[in-house]
Amino acid sequence: MKRFICLITFLAILTSCSFYEDIPNIRYTTSEGIIKEDKTYFFLEYKIYFKPKGIARFPDGGISNYKVDKIFLVSRNHQNKKLSVIKEVTGKYYPLSVKGMHPAKHKNNFYISLSYYLNGSYDLHRGIFLFEEQDSLIFLHEGRHPRFSPAGQMAYLKDSKPYLQGSEKPLFENPPVYRYKWKDKNTLIFKPRGRKSDSIIEYNLKKQIKLIHRNKKYTDSSSVSISDTKDYFEEILYPPAAGLPDPFQYFKSSKKRLLKILVNKQEEGNRYLKNAILGKMIDDQAFETIKTLEAKTNDPHVKETIRNYWSKKDE
Repeated sequence: MKRFICLITFLAILTSCSFYEDIPNIRYTTSEGIIKEDKTYFFLEYKIYFKPKGIARFPDGGISNYKVDKIFLVSRNHQNKKLSVIKEVTGKYYPLSVKGMHPAKHKNNFYISLSYYLNGSYDLHRGIFLFEEQDSLIFLHEGRHPRFSPAGQMAYLKDSKPYLQGSEKPLFENPPVYRYKWKDKNTLIFKPRGRKSDSIIEYNLKKQIKLIHRNKKYTDSSSVSISDTKDYFEEILYPPAAGLPDPFQYFKSSKKRLLKILVNKQEEGNRYLKNAILGKMIDDQAFETIKTLEAKTNDPHVKETIRNYWSKKDE
């Protein structure tokens, strides 16, 4: 009987305990971007999750409780710096990593290349897809990194070789290439594989001539690196303002609790959550509260973020 009472007591204590922290964390992971007209387009993996705590962390740190784990196609306006969700990536093609995704845009259509697993399979594939209106992906062919010429011709890479859409034969076999861009409607510029490569390859489609230019560095003003797209999220951002799911719907905190997260450096919550709280205050036009917060906070990130906001607001 004593054992039974002890067991019931233990289970009651266990069920009354929370296995996760009471405030969520936010994580942004981005792909490379492309520049079209006045916008940059890229993919964003957006996560809202609660970290395990206490006994839930054993034996190897535990598993977080994810409330949101989604991938979106996002644009950033060059004039007002506004981020906007265009579409969510859904369907049976599960990306291996958002960092390996490449966007392309031609007219009003978006294209994606990604490494993926088919549902129920552990075989890794690489493919190029049309991103249609219903947010689903239509498979076009194997390959990666689609780019369109000014005339609308798609090129892509497959096994480090360049191809044109509609042709099963590569433009050339060697050397293997890593990146490329269209110089004009008849000319492609390639970066050979290898980080220390000091040459570029120029290929003329009409003449079918390949020229190697030594001691020339590959540059591409139409693409944006992963580190640069990730930097877009270092600033204040209230996720719903960009069309992203609201992290505040997953936890109930008083205004006092939210301010405590921002004032005390030791408080739980990563900097993206703190940026989201600041973004919500700005969205609510609580500017006097922000001024008070700037004076009280001992968190260097919060103080610097607020100062940057004021300086940009005054520009």
